[in-house]
Amino acid sequence: MPDGSVWGLLFSAISTLVVVVGAFAAVRQLRYIRHGNELATLTAMHAQFDTAEMREALVFIRTELASAMHDPAFVDELRSAPEALRVRYVLRVANFFESVGVYVHFGALPEGMTATIWGVIAAREWALLRDAVVIIRGDRDVLRFFESFAVRSERRLRSSRFRALLRGLARDPAAPGEGKRATSP
Repeated sequence: MPDGSVWGLLFSAISTLVVVVGAFAAVRQLRYIRHGNELATLTAMHAQFDTAEMREALVFIRTELASAMHDPAFVDELRSAPEALRVRYVLRVANFFESVGVYVHFGALPEGMTATIWGVIAAREWALLRDAVVIIRGDRDVLRFFESFAVRSERRLRSSRFRALLRGLARDPAAPGEGKRATSP
């Protein structure tokens, strides 16, 4: 029969094991909670992006903004008239991606996943909006998170690690032309 010190040591070891297992369970539970919060944030961001107003704004930016930037009246609107329709289009898209950038910067959304979902669009829209954003900024420090997210996303999307991730995604073997890269018609 073991003496009291052996029993004490055994109970201490079991207690330590229970505490360690509990700590691992708590960390795992925190990860589940965080993923739930990320999913809720992404769902809300998608709902905000998938609106008629956002589609109108994106059409303006992609089709008319470049020529509007040569219009002195529009440039003046960018400087001083945020309520003007064309400026609202610019601000709608810029502020959306500013929000995405803020969430990524402060850790509410993981950068890798967010860049995978929104990075291509953010980088493309940043390239189109850059000059307008510079005018809107003037001497204010605004829309910096949009710029940072777009630039970092573009770098990430061009990285060999990301391209390897895409190559590793499963493809439907029954799809016609499997094994070949899809090309535009």
